[in-house]
Amino acid sequence: MEDTAESLASRAQDKGLELVCLIETNVPRLVSGDPTRLRQVVVNLAGNAIKFTQTGEVIIRVSLENEEQENRVRLRFSITDTGIGIPQDRLSLLFQPIHPG
Repeated sequence: MEDTAESLASRAQDKGLELVCLIETNVPRLVSGDPTRLRQVVVNLAGNAIKFTQTGEVIIRVSLENEEQENRVRLRFSITDTGIGIPQDRLSLLFQPIHPG
């Protein structure tokens, strides 16, 4: 996540935005998954946040949602910004959870 945020930092800085990457302390340091797909999703969402935010900040946050079983966790990745936002009635058209196959 730190590398991903670092790759977005110059775009945010060019617009005068603050880019923050917060990984909560209870998130395991190492996890197994698809780093390429995760990076792609985070870059796309954070990149759009940067693109449509004129002033303020973009925050990438990783939190531990729950521990499902021993050696399995569910993490929540969220992007928040101070941009204009998406109308509430359009959100259901855009976002669907990603479930591993």
